[in-house]
Amino acid sequence: MSIDFSNYTLDELLQSLEGVDDIAYPENAMTIYKLILGKLNLDHSEIDAKALGYESSEFSEMVFMGLIGFPFESLVKDQHLQNVEMKEKIERLNKRIIEEQES
Repeated sequence: MSIDFSNYTLDELLQSLEGVDDIAYPENAMTIYKLILGKLNLDHSEIDAKALGYESSEFSEMVFMGLIGFPFESLVKDQHLQNVEMKEKIERLNKRIIEEQES
């Protein structure tokens, strides 16, 4: 049974993309990603994690690496890790789109 993502809002699609394991469920991840691209009216070459709001700052990188302390350190680390994971996921999805176009 597959999930119908076509009626999801952009926010729901982004949350779904965050939650889906694109390696274990590549078809679901690609479906979600292509719907996001469609809602934003963008091509895969025009988008990256930063454009979707997943950007790690120099500050969060320093907190994540333990170079500086911060009262909400665990939250900053969690957000940083999520941003890095989404960046890598989007790069994998973009690579798959390119491979699909080349075949």
